[in-house]
Amino acid sequence: MEKYGAAHNRLRSVFHAPLVRLGTIVSRSAAKAFCRWLFHWKYSGVLIPFCFTVWIALVGVALEWPAGAAHHVFDLAYVFLTLGGLWSLGLWWNSNFLGHKKPRLTPPTNPAKLLRYTAAVRGARRWRWGVSIAIFLPIILFI
Repeated sequence: MEKYGAAHNRLRSVFHAPLVRLGTIVSRSAAKAFCRWLFHWKYSGVLIPFCFTVWIALVGVALEWPAGAAHHVFDLAYVFLTLGGLWSLGLWWNSNFLGHKKPRLTPPTNPAKLLRYTAAVRGARRWRWGVSIAIFLPIILFI
């Protein structure tokens, strides 16, 4: 006899299924490992300043060109601005600082520890989303 029912099992299979990337099945831990490798500071320390510098340079070049010819350059500048913002966000979400802010996965059973656990979860969410908004707010304002 099922504990919850068929609708619950369908939702569970949708939301707890492994990630599907390009026709192959990738587990969540493998996807996290790939993201930590991709957004490592070794690459981000070069690519984030490069994207923002190219964005500024392309805007400067586009401002010098006639108005009809410059729209493609502005489009390319927005692409570099978006790439820089996405890379900054990926670096932040995979940073060690944010990883240390996250509490353990299972909540404790002791009520006193449960209050500290929920406060730690709220704090980690504030750090994650607060800095994420601080990264994307200027980018949205410039676009």
